[in-house]
Amino acid sequence: MVKTKQVNQPLIRRRRLVILLLAATTLVVAAVAVSYYGFYYHPQIVNPLVGRWRSAEPYFGKTEELVFTERGVLRHGSLINTQYKIQGRTIYVTTNVDSYKYEISRDLERLFIRMPRVGKLTYNRVGPVPKALLESK
Repeated sequence: MVKTKQVNQPLIRRRRLVILLLAATTLVVAAVAVSYYGFYYHPQIVNPLVGRWRSAEPYFGKTEELVFTERGVLRHGSLINTQYKIQGRTIYVTTNVDSYKYEISRDLERLFIRMPRVGKLTYNRVGPVPKALLESK
């Protein structure tokens, strides 16, 4: 005589295996969906300001040079911690001292800023546009 407990044992194992496979498949699909969303809807933003910029006109008698890095702004040989907020062609630069609003041209070669009592200043990029910036454009 066969006990019912022994007959149902393979059936229970199959159900557990099916449930385990469904759970694993669901987790894989969720991981793919999250990575797709992260890659396509939140791409890595390349900062268009990074590099050297030289003023087109003399500013109070001398040409000014700006140097932007990923970590901050170089001023008088010192790196100043900087936060960048990029909104299209407008870039907000905030340091522990000041905040500035820059606008960059469509060809990424000119930078504009409005300063009080001076007006609109134009800076030209020194050197070529970085390849990563051209690829993200």
